[in-house]
Amino acid sequence: MKCLKCGTDFPDFAPSCPQCGYPNGQAVPPAPAQSAQPPVSAQPVLQAAPQPAPQAAPKVPVPPAEPDVSLRFVADSFLKLVKGFELDPIRKAAAIVSACASLFFLIAVSYSPMLWFCAIASIFTTWLCVRKVPVDTLAFAIAYSVFGLNALFSGLRGLTYLGGLYFFYNLDSFIVHLILYGFLALVWLITVLRRVNRHALRLSAFIVACVIGAYEFISIFLTLRYGALAAVANLGWICFLGVYALLIFSQDMAEMKLRRAAAPQTVQQAVPQQSWTPSAPVQQPVQPPVQQAPYVPQQAPFVPQQPQQPAAPSDSQQLPPQP
Repeated sequence: MKCLKCGTDFPDFAPSCPQCGYPNGQAVPPAPAQSAQPPVSAQPVLQAAPQPAPQAAPKVPVPPAEPDVSLRFVADSFLKLVKGFELDPIRKAAAIVSACASLFFLIAVSYSPMLWFCAIASIFTTWLCVRKVPVDTLAFAIAYSVFGLNALFSGLRGLTYLGGLYFFYNLDSFIVHLILYGFLALVWLITVLRRVNRHALRLSAFIVACVIGAYEFISIFLTLRYGALAAVANLGWICFLGVYALLIFSQDMAEMKLRRAAAPQTVQQAVPQQSWTPSAPVQQPVQPPVQQAPYVPQQAPFVPQQPQQPAAPSDSQQLPPQP
């Protein structure tokens, strides 16, 4: 079309004249772009019915577990307790053996009420082993003295009921009790005498403990006719005396090793010894041989000898008569 103002030809859809800018009243605006919409399906959409929330299962009350009081559980608990104290192998073995003695005595208490003394002494000894108390202290002497009260009261009871016949019917027990009293005396001497060499006392206590333990081991087979509890009591005696024998022997060996290790040091301090260290051989300078002059025999100078005159006879000499 032509512009109404300037007459310039321009397209019909142009909004204004490109020459003079006169607006075009007949311009058709371009069609707006339609937004893309998803096709609507003709079928109706079925919505899922709401489902009820799952209900939790009812809680069933669980009965509390019964505590395990079996012998194996007690032994495992004690082993864990002993391992927690970080003991050396000797102390650990002594603590376990002493605990076994306590268990044996507590089982056999119904056989003889006097075994309560042994049970208390063995429990106390177990605590001393766990606490790493030395064996030659007052605490161990008191523990073994309490253990000896069992033999003392048993002997007094036998004398009360049997009188003099006690020595006839229980002669072996009387002798063992006397040996036990001697063992307790050695224990107290080892505890009291600290400024002397206690090697002989410790060795004697070790031997006496082994002798009593051997007798109790034989008595296990002899006392089975009276019941199993008597044999269990004998096992307790063996374990309890074995604890002291083990501890006193190990301590004596440790002190002997320390003395032997300290002996060479004292000798070296008294007489210092020079330590020989191998060194390279010293090379001496080689001297040239000395040339000696040839041997020439020297003659003494000649001295003429004068004739000797006869000596004049003395008055005392008498001349022979002349003819």
